[in-house]
Amino acid sequence: MIQFLLNKLMLFIKAMKDKLEQKSRENVLHKAEEEQNRIEIGRGKREEGRGKSFIKLVAKLGVFDVDDSILNTSGGLLGIFIFSLLKKI
Repeated sequence: MIQFLLNKLMLFIKAMKDKLEQKSRENVLHKAEEEQNRIEIGRGKREEGRGKSFIKLVAKLGVFDVDDSILNTSGGLLGIFIFSLLKKI
């Protein structure tokens, strides 16, 4: 019975995670479209600002926060540590 409930809970969590990822992707695409529209409007006004607008667009496309960086770094260090321990054995 407990195993059944845990399986249902895991399925629910996975479904919610997938839904959040989909919303995040939609959000990023919407922001990218808005930025692209701003870039196209800005092109007519000033040609020298294209490089800055492109950098802003690229920066907004990524969904990578500081917490992601911390988690990835700590996970990598933990993996290296475990690998080195296993290699010594």
